[in-house]
Amino acid sequence: MRATSFALIAPLLASVVGAAACGLENRAAPPRHAPAALLVENRSATDVVVYLADGHTPLRLGRVAALARAHLSVPAHAAMSGARLLVRSAGSLDVYLDDPLLPRAGGTAQLTLQPILAQSTLEMLSFAR
Repeated sequence: MRATSFALIAPLLASVVGAAACGLENRAAPPRHAPAALLVENRSATDVVVYLADGHTPLRLGRVAALARAHLSVPAHAAMSGARLLVRSAGSLDVYLDDPLLPRAGGTAQLTLQPILAQSTLEMLSFAR
């Protein structure tokens, strides 16, 4: 009796599992947002460290050597919510804090750091859709 019951149930079970698998393949994955690009040009004579300040513990984006350029990535959630950039000079107590950064996910911003960090500028080069 058990062998006969299993023989009748096995094809039914296989069709249910197959239908469920097909349903999963047709579902579209949720869209992933690309990180925003931050182009940094450091015109000062000291290295700087760039952070993302969102009201909590700052997130370190990277270090930019003196008189150098770097491409940093801003996580998509921060680019969409308007976090601020915080820049600290490695050789002094100089700090730069800008208005909220809103290039949106996938957008591009350029940060130009001057020898006096307070005179630095942040420009939005492109906004993502």
